[in-house]
Amino acid sequence: MVDFIEEQLEAGVYVKVLCRVNISSLANIEKMSHLLVKYPNQVEVRHRYQPLRGFIIDDDFARFKTWENKDDYKLGELHKSTRVYYEVYSPEWIAWLQNVFWSMWRSSISYEKRIKEVQRIVASTG
Repeated sequence: MVDFIEEQLEAGVYVKVLCRVNISSLANIEKMSHLLVKYPNQVEVRHRYQPLRGFIIDDDFARFKTWENKDDYKLGELHKSTRVYYEVYSPEWIAWLQNVFWSMWRSSISYEKRIKEVQRIVASTG
């Protein structure tokens, strides 16, 4: 995914990443750190706790993924844990998803601020 993002940045695309910044996601953010330095005006990462994993590409396409854990269901309701992908092409749904994204973006915080807070918490418990 990082290679794909870099290709888009090289082509002049602006990328906004809204993700959970926590102890478990620091390694993934580290994988992108060179892009944040190399393309400081084109890529921005912000923190917000939210349930979605996916991306929206312009007004054309959205794709999301979720993990359905067998243990979260009644016995026999789900036979095995499953990854589910949703692809959205409807202009109306994409517009709605973009509005949801921008609403979450406006109420998010910079990843730098969040990383400092996570590191402070880890240091105080370690």
